[in-house]
Amino acid sequence: MTELYDDLTMEQLKETVDNLQEELSAARKEYNERRTTMLRSLMETKRDTDAAIQQEMVKLGYNSFRPAHKFASSFWSY
Repeated sequence: MTELYDDLTMEQLKETVDNLQEELSAARKEYNERRTTMLRSLMETKRDTDAAIQQEMVKLGYNSFRPAHKFASSFWSY
């Protein structure tokens, strides 16, 4: 692989490295975006569902709301 860069000056080599680093950074960002797409979608759906449940519970007269624990989004008491 070093043969590929043998004919480059130090300045050209530095520019190549900088360009490759930018490409790698963009590729990592895109990878993470794609990897977490489903999770973000599910979290949004959960937020919407929790809000709908909360509205329905209020309509039914259950007005008490408290977090059950740090991982649960809500807990309704009767």
